[in-house]
Amino acid sequence: MRMSLLCSVASVLLATTAAFAQGEGEFPATLKGHAVLPAQTFIDAPADAPDDLKTSGKYTTGRRVDAVGSVMGKSYERPTGVSLPFKGQPLQGHSGIKVMPDGSFWVLTDNGMGSRYNSADSMLYLNRHKIDWATGKIEWQENHLPARSRQESAFPYPE
Repeated sequence: MRMSLLCSVASVLLATTAAFAQGEGEFPATLKGHAVLPAQTFIDAPADAPDDLKTSGKYTTGRRVDAVGSVMGKSYERPTGVSLPFKGQPLQGHSGIKVMPDGSFWVLTDNGMGSRYNSADSMLYLNRHKIDWATGKIEWQENHLPARSRQESAFPYPE
């Protein structure tokens, strides 16, 4: 009886908390532009990157495959029409975006092939893009591998 009462009280508290969280206010937004980065957009790894990063997607089958384009990509069991491994690194996989004063965007590209176990050859790096919102085009400008220390970084670290 006591356990049933505790469960009922906990359920009511969870339900009312969720209702309050959903009603915190409205944030109107207007889409003012749209740009598309084609899915099969790749760049070469920087010259100073390890050789293993010159191709990506080598570990997606559970064993290493080095022949570029020899493994059909799948979404669950459905073929995607995109073959792996890739020559270079995909530009997709953006997880952080910073607008710069010149209108360009620094983007954290943390590509991966689904998990840490099959993504050993996926680079974590920054890309700078110029986006033309009128035409919907994205122009890649440059990339930067994260530095191992403050002395190596081209970006200021907060103190």
